[in-house]
Amino acid sequence: MNAIQKRKGITILELLIALAITAMLLTAVAAGIHASFLNLTENDCIRELTQSARWHLSRIAAEIRTADAVDTTGGILAIVPPENTDGITKIEYELADGAFTRYVTIAGDRQPTVLMKASDKTKVDIFQLSQRNKTVDDQLVTECVTILLRLSNGDNRTFRATISAAPRRNQAFQL
Repeated sequence: MNAIQKRKGITILELLIALAITAMLLTAVAAGIHASFLNLTENDCIRELTQSARWHLSRIAAEIRTADAVDTTGGILAIVPPENTDGITKIEYELADGAFTRYVTIAGDRQPTVLMKASDKTKVDIFQLSQRNKTVDDQLVTECVTILLRLSNGDNRTFRATISAAPRRNQAFQL
């Protein structure tokens, strides 16, 4: 017989090396997919948080624009809406214990609604109000209200949402 015979197939060592290389490649792919899912979850949380903040701020801005009076003292936004069929006499927004809350007063009954509550993943850190007034015909009227919400997620990343609105009902227009 011939001393050097042709081999057919692969050896066990070659098979083990191929399996080790395949395992390393699959581990790298799995780590990449896992990171993508984590990133997707975090981005979804951030999107939901900012979308909620923008929605609430646009609602507040609409209420300010139609208000008969606005007050921002004491860290509470108080809005006196125009006469309405719902009997709402006052709307207030406040940040207390991490919960951003809207209070509606109907016939003397103050009813709270928590808009954004603090959780492990999200919370409202700052509800900052500023009000610019002017004097028209010896009467002090609100010219503009600016609201800043600072939100944070579980990773201590912060996001800011700001809106400014001017009450239109108490404006004096000159032609």
